[in-house]
Amino acid sequence: MKRTPLFISFILMLSACSKSDKGGNPSGGTGLTATISTQMAKTDSLSSFNKYFKANTLSDADISGGITVLAPSNNAFGNASVSGSGQLPDASVLKDYIVKGVLKPSDFTKGKTLTTLSGKTLTVSVVVDPIILVNGMIINTSAISSADNYVVYGAAQLLNAPAPIFITVWDATKWSSAKPKGEPSVGATVKLYKTQAAFADNQSPDYTGTTDKDGVAQINGVNPGAYYVSAGNGIYSNIFSVYTEKVKGVLVGYAADTVLDNAGNFIWKDINSDGKIDKNDQTAQPALSIQTEKDKPLEISVLIGSFYKLPSSINDVQTKLDNVYMGLSTFYQNLVIMDGTLSDDAGCNAGSGSSYCPLDVFNITANMPVFNTIWNDAYFKGIHKLNEVVYDLGAIAGQASQSADIAAQAAALRDYIYLELLTYFGDVPVSNNDMSADFYPDILRTQAGQVFTAIEADLVNAANALPATRADGKLALTSYAAKALLAKAALQQKDYNKVLTYTSQIMSSSAFTLAPAGYSWLTSQNTNETIWAPTFSNIGTPASWYFAGAYGATTLQWCPVLRYVDVLLMDAEAKIALANYPGAVQDLNLLRLRNSQGTVSFNNATDGMTALQDTWKVEKSRQGDRYASLLRWGNAQQVLGANWHPFNNLMPIPQTFIAAYIGLKQNPAY
Repeated sequence: MKRTPLFISFILMLSACSKSDKGGNPSGGTGLTATISTQMAKTDSLSSFNKYFKANTLSDADISGGITVLAPSNNAFGNASVSGSGQLPDASVLKDYIVKGVLKPSDFTKGKTLTTLSGKTLTVSVVVDPIILVNGMIINTSAISSADNYVVYGAAQLLNAPAPIFITVWDATKWSSAKPKGEPSVGATVKLYKTQAAFADNQSPDYTGTTDKDGVAQINGVNPGAYYVSAGNGIYSNIFSVYTEKVKGVLVGYAADTVLDNAGNFIWKDINSDGKIDKNDQTAQPALSIQTEKDKPLEISVLIGSFYKLPSSINDVQTKLDNVYMGLSTFYQNLVIMDGTLSDDAGCNAGSGSSYCPLDVFNITANMPVFNTIWNDAYFKGIHKLNEVVYDLGAIAGQASQSADIAAQAAALRDYIYLELLTYFGDVPVSNNDMSADFYPDILRTQAGQVFTAIEADLVNAANALPATRADGKLALTSYAAKALLAKAALQQKDYNKVLTYTSQIMSSSAFTLAPAGYSWLTSQNTNETIWAPTFSNIGTPASWYFAGAYGATTLQWCPVLRYVDVLLMDAEAKIALANYPGAVQDLNLLRLRNSQGTVSFNNATDGMTALQDTWKVEKSRQGDRYASLLRWGNAQQVLGANWHPFNNLMPIPQTFIAAYIGLKQNPAY
């Protein structure tokens, strides 16, 4: 049978300088102690244990019927001196290592229980002959010394005497003034880990248990030592990680004290003792640690819950989603104005828009407030809040159709934000699980290609899950809006066949038509031309200075994210790229007849792009995407002049983000 090197070296170590004594049977406990000590003295590896053994005296009652000594080797001991109390350095008594009866190797059978002179019960488990385990001690059953009334076997370590642990798990979400810890959590899973890294790596726990009807998990046979405690039931847990990614090999989050405040909220530990709770109080998870001791039962309580208080109904989740729509107003407004000022759509406004003026002449720095606002709104008012919505759905009971709709909206809205960030900033961090007010410290920018791939996968699912129409008009995302976003993402990557896949589906549905001449879609969000005009696109009043005079006597109220115009323009651009000129002519003339530009006809890409850009300029003035389109068309330098440089194809990552997250490298030349 194959032996491991550890077992082989252990056998050789305990076999060296040892011999059996088949001589006489000394009478009395004192005599037997001396005899065994003399024999152990011949085995160098047992000299440490022998010091303790000689300091103790066995009684006649102890040796009645013979004894078996399980003697730990020198490597099991530290530098502790011999004590007259009869204790070993691990605070156990010598008689823990002496078993009544003379045990032959064949007596060490798996599952057999042995009783020590101290009254403890040891359990045998065979590893590989002749190596066995007795309560965690590796025993070599080749006897060190033996006689008719005793036998000595060598052990590789000190005896680990497991003790039971009783862990009561409380569901803090069931808090009330009469239930200061909530209610006992039935069926919760408790796990013990030696290290926090083992938990982060999703390794198997060292011990597990499940709570009973009283919320108590009893875990037996826990060897002495330090452990980290994970307790959870469904989505509720005592692990309050704020990121899904590891930081220096562990998950980090907040540590909860063992009590709740008078409103049922967790009281977070002020780790750095500065009197406030912020990201500097994040600590490795699991944060709860315990220390188990030999033969000493341990009882603890654990509170489980959520990082933040969950909504109580599906309607509350819907409200949270609605609030995200509303909360993106400044994000959208800044994108539209930034794009217009960068392009030839709008110049510098010395009044209300003066902070945008550097964009007009490309005097751009990473410290400009507009970039910081866009990123803060995108992630902390948008993406991370949408992550909360998705998380909430796992905890709230509701109609399946309503939950599916909310989930699809959250995913598609998140993808829309990513698409806008990709357009103007290039590679951006993907943060689809974090719900905190910051990124994890080591976050990196995800390559644009990977982000586009993820966006497409999400939007395809959303297009299948979202309804085609809604009772509220065009405020919330629909399947058509998702398909239009898919077409826009494909156009950004110049995947023209894919553009046509989605534009053709929208056009063939006959769900949308061009509004009559005029600007009805500026004043109403529910026209036949409008595909998606969410609440955050109602920016006419706060940005009135930007839109003033752009549409004659019409005062803009709504600036829709997607109109049927966008679909026709994307369809035409893709058809020109693929040399389907008649199809592109048809698209453009629909628009030109509506806005009195006069029809066009062309049979080559150069003339086609001229007609497209001319039509685009009239139909989309100051509504966003102009600068992005100039970059895509490759004529930014021609249109924008000498102030524009190729590195301006991307805007800078906000300096505040660069300073806070070392992994976010800046775009070139900023």
